[in-house]
Amino acid sequence: MGLVGVVLLLSLGGAPWFAPTDDADVVEQRHVRVLLIGGLGTPVGELGAEIGFVPWSHLELAVGAGLGLSGRQVAASVRLRLRPDSILVLTVGGGVSRGDYSDSHCIPIGGACPGRWDGTINWANVEVGLGNQPTGPLAWRAILGVGIPLNPGGLTCSDRVDPCGEPRDHRAGAVPFVGFAVGWAGA
Repeated sequence: MGLVGVVLLLSLGGAPWFAPTDDADVVEQRHVRVLLIGGLGTPVGELGAEIGFVPWSHLELAVGAGLGLSGRQVAASVRLRLRPDSILVLTVGGGVSRGDYSDSHCIPIGGACPGRWDGTINWANVEVGLGNQPTGPLAWRAILGVGIPLNPGGLTCSDRVDPCGEPRDHRAGAVPFVGFAVGWAGA
């Protein structure tokens, strides 16, 4: 069935937490979100921040920046918000990001680390998320996704002791990510 099928099934299936509500606090939109994001391999790195704008209840636009294990990251995303009139909101989105990337974080035990591939990679990102429809200033979202390199050959070998030994376009592959964001919602 796949991840997208599960998301659609849950969002359309009538689970009570996804059911439409008449609660005026939930229906009232909070259009701006400022979130801190932590995770593994997210488009803004392992620790970052995102500013989101909801111009329409079914659409969210976001930009962010942060630090990954290899360095700085920047990202822009567009998300489709499923069931925005419920307490919990499923999102399906995509975007682009750019950042420093390294294929190895070697700790030399009993010898030297082999050469590693370093560079700046541009990514196409696809994600699925689950978050709240803020009724107050607290907003949160959990995300799961994958980043696909747009320039996998953008890495160069940092030959320390052993040469890298592989064509450089084999080093940047798809990278799954998981994260959690929490922050402020208003306006």
